[in-house]
Amino acid sequence: MTIQEFLQGRETAEGETSFTNSIYVWGVIDGLRVFNSVISENLGQNLFCVREGDRSFSVEELVQELDEQIEFARRRVVDFDAYASEVTVGELAIVILSREYSCADSQ
Repeated sequence: MTIQEFLQGRETAEGETSFTNSIYVWGVIDGLRVFNSVISENLGQNLFCVREGDRSFSVEELVQELDEQIEFARRRVVDFDAYASEVTVGELAIVILSREYSCADSQ
């Protein structure tokens, strides 16, 4: 799902996180956790490093973080419409998770 599609889904839900968007973000979180685990086990690399005791993101928290990243991009990206049509929710989620659970902090 692109950022543009994510925003269109929000608009149809009167500014609230639509059921479709919530389910999609839940899938993104789950998929990235599984993918991170697989590449860690097979390649010894991580996209992000969740340590014992770290808090985990709920769907609502990740949606809030996505909203903040999208608003940041609106202010910074010259052609936001092109950006929103090309960048996916998953890409932004990786940025958010790798910032929150930095592997540099765990070494």
